[in-house]
Amino acid sequence: MNELVSIVMPVFNSEKYVEEALKSCFNQTYSNIEIIAVDGNSTDGTMEILKKYSERITILNEPKRGIGVAINRGIRSMKGNWFKIMNADDILYPECVEVLLSEIQKLKNKNVIIHSNCDIIDSNGKFVKEWLQPNFNALNNFEQNVILLDKNTIINITTLLPKVIFSKYDYYDENIIAEDYELWLRLCLLFGFRAHLLEQKLVKYRIYEESTTRQALKNTPNYADQARNLVLQKLDHLTRKKYENSLELYKKENKKSLTKRTKEKIDQIVLNNFSPSSAKKISNFYRIIIGKKK
Repeated sequence: MNELVSIVMPVFNSEKYVEEALKSCFNQTYSNIEIIAVDGNSTDGTMEILKKYSERITILNEPKRGIGVAINRGIRSMKGNWFKIMNADDILYPECVEVLLSEIQKLKNKNVIIHSNCDIIDSNGKFVKEWLQPNFNALNNFEQNVILLDKNTIINITTLLPKVIFSKYDYYDENIIAEDYELWLRLCLLFGFRAHLLEQKLVKYRIYEESTTRQALKNTPNYADQARNLVLQKLDHLTRKKYENSLELYKKENKKSLTKRTKEKIDQIVLNNFSPSSAKKISNFYRIIIGKKK
């Protein structure tokens, strides 16, 4: 296991975090790595920081025309067989690349999108909470795809992909916000790929108000629908209807399950904090409220 892994990092005005992000790439336990930083004409001190490490990274300049454009520019410049996306404000745990590559090479089915869980940190790098995805590895492709259509269950920053998929199945869509979600749907629904979750946490994912991605998603509330529809319209009529009908059924069943879990959680909280008689009254009250919201 000594294949070259290419880490592609789109960068724009990231002087506050980019050095820490780079160092987490340098400190990987897997050593055969190249790092490609694609700068979108930053106006702060980002370029000066990148140039400090010019002997260890490749620096590309790409006018800021969207995250998909920057990622694709990096992919086309890759020398490695494996593609690892990296955000300029996130942090990879030291074993991230080694664990992902080792796991995917164990799998008999190579048409997989391997991904992991992660920790969420704030603007100061402080731990906020775990981001744990449900494990759907045991489901068949159709079942996985219905769940993926409901919501994006693959955390982009945790993935590792073979470079060859881009020449075979096309690159990131450069015209939408949810370019990662569209790629997962396209690979899984159109080309038979499946998601494979590693339950280990391999990344620190930073969430903060000024994040470029966060701002873009706020300004495009229907980003998921856009990605979903782009892929569904490429299916034949019967297959599309099968997915749409199954998705509708899944949403209904999931809503029932969520309501049940909410009621159980409320019961547990009030039982732990109130007398039995008061707990019963409070639980009944919230059950009425939840029922009205259904």
